[in-house]
Amino acid sequence: TGGSAGGHLAMLYAATYGDGEDSPVPVKLCMSTFGIADFMPESWANARSYWPSYLAADYSKEYYPLESDPNFSSKLNNAASILDAIILSGCGLEEPFGMVSYVEGCKNPQSDVYQAVKSVSPTMLWDKYKVPLVSIHGEMDTIVSCDGSKRQKEALDGMGVDSSFIFSDLDVHGLLMDISASVAYYRECEEYLKKFLPA
Repeated sequence: TGGSAGGHLAMLYAATYGDGEDSPVPVKLCMSTFGIADFMPESWANARSYWPSYLAADYSKEYYPLESDPNFSSKLNNAASILDAIILSGCGLEEPFGMVSYVEGCKNPQSDVYQAVKSVSPTMLWDKYKVPLVSIHGEMDTIVSCDGSKRQKEALDGMGVDSSFIFSDLDVHGLLMDISASVAYYRECEEYLKKFLPA
């Protein structure tokens, strides 16, 4: 279990190792609060944050009036640097791939960029062990795109994974604003714990 980057790591571990023979600690259940579900452009194109949504926008006015932001260039470069740092730290690429390569590479499943993004995107790896998941995410999150969790729900539903997703219209990056959603999340966690990790 974990939140934000911790949620990403918890999900990545669950998706990568599950309860398989190679798992240092077998995973029977995963819980995430506003964690990063995947790094594909589609999960960030409409993000409220600057990274890596500027990359995912693919220079298109469909998502942002990019030219209206005087700091666009520096924010774009910063987004590319952050994305490189996150993905390069978890895969075998030796060189940063940059903003254009990210968008273009993710269109080709055979590309090194696509494979690198996949290797750190829990949703894209979940079908191996199908670990049960409880997740909560706020629509107003300005750090981690809620769209990633929505795409994850669709993917896990399609895989037949036992999962529960709670989306709050009010919450930001953290369980801070919507008490009812927080209570619902923890009650759901309790039910899943009883089901998959009975005392």
